[in-house]
Amino acid sequence: MKQILLSLGLILCAVPVSAALFSEHTADLAALQQQAVSQGKRLVVAFELTDCLQCQHMRDQVFGQAAVEAAYQPYYRSAPVLLDDLRPLQTPDGQQRTAAEWAKTLGVVGTPAFVFFDAQGQLETRYQGVLSAEDLIRLGRYVQHVEYEQHPFRAQASAAHQH
Repeated sequence: MKQILLSLGLILCAVPVSAALFSEHTADLAALQQQAVSQGKRLVVAFELTDCLQCQHMRDQVFGQAAVEAAYQPYYRSAPVLLDDLRPLQTPDGQQRTAAEWAKTLGVVGTPAFVFFDAQGQLETRYQGVLSAEDLIRLGRYVQHVEYEQHPFRAQASAAHQH
């Protein structure tokens, strides 16, 4: 029994622990993009504002839910980007810009906004607005299955009661 527990402990220690969804702050999104591609994943960025109540709701109530993390972890690397941070960052396609400048080029005009990138670091699709955990999971699947080429993503009515 002792050997089994020791073996299990070693196995668990060998498994890489991934950061919680949208918790990996970095100014080098190009490096994160490369990591995502090398792992067979896509990069998704959550644009937020420091004082945004809807963003805070997403951080406190949605991002950390086990079901959300389980749905995203196999397919996505994620990072939050604060629009009110004035420091330059390296975008997934290798350009250096402030978050606000970059968001403008991506068509992000409000928060929270979720932007998905292809393997070359180019905009794949985006969604703007607060989502329930269920709808955030649906959004990840929507992008994973390239459904944005057929129809726009629509949050379910159940998310409307949140804000």
